[in-house]
Formats: sequence, structure tokens, C-alpha cells
Amino acid sequence: MSTTVVRRTWLTFAIGLLLVVTACGQEAPLIRRGVLGHAAVTHVGGMEPQNEVDTDTDIDEPGALRSPHLDLQLTGHTVTDEVTAKQATAFGYAGGPVEITEGNEFVLAFMAQDGTSSDGVEASVRVEDETIELDRAPAPGEGVAAVAPEGADVWLDVTDEGETQSLNLRDGTRGDSIDGYYNAKSSASDLDDYEEKGQATAQAGEEFRPETRSVTLSMTVQEAQRSPWIEDRGWADDGNVWVVVEVGDIMTDSVWGFDTDEDSHEPIINWKLDIDELFALMHGDGKAAEPYGDATLTADDSRNPIDAESGDMEFDPSNATLVFQVPDDTVDAQLRITPEGTLEAKWADATGSSYWNDPPAEGDIDIGF
Repeated sequence: MSTTVVRRTWLTFAIGLLLVVTACGQEAPLIRRGVLGHAAVTHVGGMEPQNEVDTDTDIDEPGALRSPHLDLQLTGHTVTDEVTAKQATAFGYAGGPVEITEGNEFVLAFMAQDGTSSDGVEASVRVEDETIELDRAPAPGEGVAAVAPEGADVWLDVTDEGETQSLNLRDGTRGDSIDGYYNAKSSASDLDDYEEKGQATAQAGEEFRPETRSVTLSMTVQEAQRSPWIEDRGWADDGNVWVVVEVGDIMTDSVWGFDTDEDSHEPIINWKLDIDELFALMHGDGKAAEPYGDATLTADDSRNPIDAESGDMEFDPSNATLVFQVPDDTVDAQLRITPEGTLEAKWADATGSSYWNDPPAEGDIDIGF
């Protein structure tokens, strides 16, 4: 046998031996396993939940989770024992497929597209006695994935401004919660406006004849908000909520809306109103809450009318943000407007006092949440 043939024979044998050794030593492909302790905020793409939140329950707004900087709505969840490669990221894995360990299951909860979620809200998933911290709270349209024992509750806990609330990701019930977020609407709009006319008498002294003239007050009641927490004041007292009412276009004709004929002696009437006397929020059985703050609204002859023909002039300031605190079961209230305040009479050559014969009528603006 030639040397060349011998070398080829040995080379062929060596290569075959190497292939056999490689084949024998090769490990089987790794199978990814879903184990307890896994939880993540995920992007669900076009997936839809298999099980929707049951809205026919005793709980107020099932699936809702609200806090100062969060507003989420759970729409449902999906349960599976195997995650395909295509769905891996939706369940919080970098790749797939992924199989569940015995006795457990994958749970994927879906959040509605509408809502809000801001930085600074701490979030975690709780399964039985184990808590898994999340990088952030889910945003609207995202999912929360976890591995849990079959049928075990999966809780999403969020902490915002020092208060923690929890949502069951299977059925939408809440554990720890702040009732004021869920037992009524958060805002009321299309509220009635206020406009009333009264009669005031001005007196420059005993040697002068008193003069009586009409005085009008008007304003728009723009919107009311209801929440257990507001930016300026933080949390309401336990069991209470804040009600914030925006009032604007506060006007009167007391200063310039007088008769200017030669024979007329109607005076300018400067008018000051304190908001804590002008406004109250009626709730419950005739109870009244006073607004926070001590602002004063002023209408005087330092400014010109916005309507020369009618004499209408805006108070300074011409709007007010009214903040009240009421029990958290308050869903119906009335903004009570009681115009009185302090009046001052002025003629071209005299200054005097003024008093109400008949102040503008008290008004109640209904607010329903």
C-alpha cells in the first residue's frame, strides 16, 4: 500500500472518530422553564385577554386602580402552561418557547389603552408570600406577566405619595384601596351659572338724602373635581375627599352701572367679597363646608368697566379656585353662593356708607359626581 493511501485511510478514520465523539458529547437543546418568582411589565402587542373582567360585581368599578399619578383599568387576563417564541416578550421573556414548571401557570394581565401612568409610582407583583419588585408601574395598553401556582391570586401593588393600593390581576377586585377614588365620578361639568340682582342704599350723611340703586352679581361655575389627593394640599383626611370648584367671570355693575342722567344721584358702590363668606359647599343633611383660603374679591373705581353700556366690571380677581373637604361618600353637593360683603358709596364730591335693602338672592348650584 502506498504512503498516500495509508495517510488517506488514517485521515478518514480520524475524521469519523471526531464526528462520533462530537455527536456522543453533544448536549440536548436547553428547554426554558417558567418558575415562581418571575414577574414583569410587558408589551402585549395585538394580544387580547382570554378572560375579561366581570363588571357585574358588588365592587365599585372592578379592575380600576387609581392614585395621584396613576389611572389604570384591568380589562382581563390570559392563563397558559406554555409560551410560544412569538409570545415570549408579552410574557416577559427574552426568547422562547417557555414551558411552565409542574403545578404552576403563566398569567398575563392586560391594561386598557386609556389612562395615565407617571414616574415615581412604585410597583410590585405579589404571589402568595412572595413579592417581586417591578422596574415601574404598567402604563395604559401594557401587560403584567407573572408565574403563579395554578389558580393562585396575583396582586399588583402600587405605592404613590406614600399610600399603597392593590389590584387582583385575575378578577379585578381590590385589596388595600382608597374608597374615594372608586365610589363616584372624579369630575362634574356643565354646571349652572349664577346671576342675581339686589338693592343697596347709600348714605353720605344726615344732611344728604339716601340713594337706593340696583346691584347685580354674576359668575360662571365652570367645573368641579373630586379626589382624595390634590397637588396643592396632598391627601385629604382619612375618610374624606377634596372637592375643587372653578368659578370664573365674576362680575358686577355696582361700580359703573348707575344712572348718569343730570338729575340722578346714584352713587358708585365699591364692593368687597370674602370667598369664605361668599361660598360654601352644602353636603349630607344640610352640612356646610367652608372653602380653604382667605382671598378677597374687589370691585372698585380703580378700573374701567369691560362693557361701557351695561357698566359690567370684573372683580379683581375675577376667578377663584374653591377647595373644600367633605366625607368620601359625598356624591351630590350644592355650591351655595351668598352675596353680602362690604359696600362703600362714592359720589363726585362725597364718600359714604352703604347697606343692603335686599342683597342678591342666595343661589345653590347642583354638583353631581
